[in-house]
Amino acid sequence: MSELLTLASNVADTAKNLGADEVSVSIARGSHTTLTYRDGKLEQASEASTQGLSISLMVDEKSSGHSTSDLRPDALKRFIKEAIAATRWLEKEPDRALPESEACGRGISQDALEQLDPEWQEIS
Repeated sequence: MSELLTLASNVADTAKNLGADEVSVSIARGSHTTLTYRDGKLEQASEASTQGLSISLMVDEKSSGHSTSDLRPDALKRFIKEAIAATRWLEKEPDRALPESEACGRGISQDALEQLDPEWQEIS
């Protein structure tokens, strides 16, 4: 299991253990490089990395979404506790629920999802 998949699984388990009825976790990690040229010469170069985690919660028929960029284990546990506590202050939404996993493309091959345009490489 990849590092990010393990982290997402641990966050979902922690949220459920702390009182969430339903949990959806999304994690993103990326980096980019910026090069600035002036008069044909490199003037500035910079590189940045980002990471973030978002959770959608259902707690006692109440829903909320929360995000953080601090993925340290102790910070995540505090983040999840505070997110669940904040969700409990909201109004109930008895008709709302996270979608069933079957409706989210899980278990479907990438080919079946048809996410790639076969003509993309011809026009790029």
